[in-house]
Amino acid sequence: MLNTIKNFLILISFLSVLVIAEDRHYPPKYPWHLADIWWEAKQKTLNFNNLSIDFEIIGEVDDKVRLYIAPMGLGKLNGTNFYGGIQTNAGGYETKESKSHVQIGKGGIFSRWSKDNTPLSLDYAQGDLTTYYESAGYEGNFVSVRKKIIWNEGKYTYIINKLRTVENNNTAYTWFGAFVFDHKKQIKHYIGSLKFKGKEFAYGVKHAAFLEVYGGNKSRIPQIAVIFDIPKINNKYLKIKKTTIYYPDNGSKSKNTSRFAYSQYGKNKIIIITIPSGLNDKKKKEVY
Repeated sequence: MLNTIKNFLILISFLSVLVIAEDRHYPPKYPWHLADIWWEAKQKTLNFNNLSIDFEIIGEVDDKVRLYIAPMGLGKLNGTNFYGGIQTNAGGYETKESKSHVQIGKGGIFSRWSKDNTPLSLDYAQGDLTTYYESAGYEGNFVSVRKKIIWNEGKYTYIINKLRTVENNNTAYTWFGAFVFDHKKQIKHYIGSLKFKGKEFAYGVKHAAFLEVYGGNKSRIPQIAVIFDIPKINNKYLKIKKTTIYYPDNGSKSKNTSRFAYSQYGKNKIIIITIPSGLNDKKKKEVY
């Protein structure tokens, strides 16, 4: 399968040079979701303890490209939204006290949002000496942990683990930690931990993953493929009712908005292949 995908990438790269780069290799606006995957499970999961997704990157990603690969594109724990993944140009506060934002290059990220839009302080975040932080309201009120991780072409697993429950003013809170496992190097990177209200947790029936080009600069669309496995909850594959891949127009007002990705479905896998030259087939989604 990998050789077939690599040959397809070579073909797409060849065809891409026939298209004017200024017109096609850059999305019409930023951020731009190339593809959104939505898995719908047959039922929600009670007694949630962990969530993991294997994903494999085929093709090199230049450090100058602003790419977000989010195997945890959107999930819900007791109704609270969170997401996570890896980025080419992550950043955050070097310490909780300084709140001085610095860029760290390639890294991992784990964020959660406020359930009622109340601002979240950095008391909801923990990490080690190399964890970076952010708490802000420019994408809704959220709190986040980040970690420098030098990732490249290869296979990884993004993991969320339930860690421990604490009491504060007779209210239970639970810490969840985020990790990225590098299969080639056999290294498990700890990104950091976030606090959620509650002791027992249920996971909703829907889970998303996505590829996004972000940032205000002219970040081109890289020529890669990403293979996403079906999410595992409590160490078991979700029993999937339906899988839908969307190619968003991202609010573009153009009537001829291209899509910049293509998908293939395999056993327990979804393959997303980026198309920098764009496709004008007007396809907005695929259902498997």
